[in-house]
Amino acid sequence: MDNTNGKRQDTSLGRRLFSWFLIIATVPLLVVSAVSYYTASRSLTEHAQEELFAIGDVTEKLVIRTVSDQLERAQIVAQGNAFRDLLENKDADKTEDLTVSAMARIATISSSYNIIRVADAEGKIILTQDRQGEGQDISANTAFVEAKEKRRPIMEDIIENGIRTGFKIYAPVFSEGNNQTDPIGMLITESATETLNKVLTEIYNNLGDTGDVFIIN
Repeated sequence: MDNTNGKRQDTSLGRRLFSWFLIIATVPLLVVSAVSYYTASRSLTEHAQEELFAIGDVTEKLVIRTVSDQLERAQIVAQGNAFRDLLENKDADKTEDLTVSAMARIATISSSYNIIRVADAEGKIILTQDRQGEGQDISANTAFVEAKEKRRPIMEDIIENGIRTGFKIYAPVFSEGNNQTDPIGMLITESATETLNKVLTEIYNNLGDTGDVFIIN
């Protein structure tokens, strides 16, 4: 009887010792695993942040270059002889011939823009691509005023139902191309956001399932 009790005690003690051995052996393993997980997680986070910052830098450069190209192109178009001659002689007898010349110039660039308008220095629309809206007064338009005062192209968003669908560029026209004088008029172009959307879509496709792209002014 005593031998049986002794054996049971020995077995129980052995189990306890084995359990404590497992606990003691497992704790360092758990600590090492936790540290390894934290290190790997932190490394992945830092790597993702580095990639995100790099993509942000590329996005910024692409957007700035795209917008700058649009502004520069509009200004170059605005300095064409056809628009300058029309604005300098808008009250002359030969206005009809100059209008034909300006319309011909518009036809050569119309594929790049949705709508093209020409306004005089007072903000009156004197020519449009489809001849609609001529005579409209835009003198109070913020972008028109800013472009006129700063003597450089200004971009304005086109918002429909709270969504940015395109943009307008107000490019000053100068007499004989001299931008040191007050503009004699304004070339106004409207474009869809297709070019900018292509840039953002290409970046978005490289971000993975959880990525997104936003432009904040």
